[in-house]
Amino acid sequence: MILSPRKGDRMRPIKEIPGIVNKANPLVKSQIESRLKVAALFITLIISVSFIIGSANSVIEKIITPKERATIEANIETLIMLDRKTWKDLPMEKKLSILKLIIQIESDRLGLPETPSLSIENMNPWNGGCYNDDKRTIVINSAYIDEPKQLVETICHESYHAYQYRVAEVYSSTKDCLRNLDFLTEAAVIKENLDNYISVLADETGYYSQPVEEQARTYASSLSKEYFNAISTYLKRPKVQYIFGLPVTYDDEGEPGCEVIRRYYWKPKSSESICVAESWADNIDDAIYDIDSDHQDELFCNCRFFADGVCRLYIYRRCDNQIMVGEVGDAVVANLPGYTHTLAGAVITRWDKGLRKIHIQYCTENGIAEGYYDIGDLKISFSPFCCLARNSAM
Repeated sequence: MILSPRKGDRMRPIKEIPGIVNKANPLVKSQIESRLKVAALFITLIISVSFIIGSANSVIEKIITPKERATIEANIETLIMLDRKTWKDLPMEKKLSILKLIIQIESDRLGLPETPSLSIENMNPWNGGCYNDDKRTIVINSAYIDEPKQLVETICHESYHAYQYRVAEVYSSTKDCLRNLDFLTEAAVIKENLDNYISVLADETGYYSQPVEEQARTYASSLSKEYFNAISTYLKRPKVQYIFGLPVTYDDEGEPGCEVIRRYYWKPKSSESICVAESWADNIDDAIYDIDSDHQDELFCNCRFFADGVCRLYIYRRCDNQIMVGEVGDAVVANLPGYTHTLAGAVITRWDKGLRKIHIQYCTENGIAEGYYDIGDLKISFSPFCCLARNSAM
């Protein structure tokens, strides 16, 4: 940075100063050196002040910017592993990681200054867990490690105990003259209860009815429902898959094990969603596979008729702006060797995901025949299911 001299105090070039001819005037030289020192000192001062201000801003920013809180919503893709079907197959290391995440979520929710650690221990079967405030540790009974709902409720319960201890600390550190403030009323109750805590072994009824346990149970029950409601909602959300070269979602109606109807939807821009396929069964067993190598997946639906339980394969494929559907039923199987149609529901067809072939069972004069076929081996008739072109109808 170059500093401009003050008006009326302009430094003239040395050659313009009288008496200077090929040698420096000591007085002028002294003035120049003095001004350079002042300029250098001023520049150093500005740099130092800028550094101090920058450092102060950095510190202030760290102080006033809150730490990002862990929440259920932000970690839902991890928490869905609490679903019982997934949880039972997780390795212990992964289970512990998820349990520690729940402790972090509850610590952030309750504003705990320190996140409790986790310990898995052998305990009496009637004890789901406990909180050790001396060690700032939540202890979980190892007997319940495969019970995700019990684990979540226990962690929420014990996290609330950690919160209660911090509330009691606040009350203890408050001046006597301020302890009658209304917002400290609950804190006084908590402090009194923790000082005179009733263990379940000493008095089971007194244990369950004391304020800190009632509060912790209420909190844990409410928060456990919040976790699993969020998980259930997330698992039921429309799932995007690419079928027919389109981003497709689906939703299910009915209960698994009974009657379920699944409908697949594609939503064009600036238009309502279009149902591009549907499937039905007691348990949906659909597959997506590019059978003809056209870089567009076909949809194979192993549909089961609710009335007689017969399974029939329906294949959906795209042809230009139309979705076509073909049933692998009696008309197709009639062309197979020895086919006789003597019994209702005698033809069973399904897509075998492992072999990627069509499995067919049908009646012959000699009994039941079965085989595995490529789609090109069968004369499957496809008919229009829906039209993808805008403002067009089938």
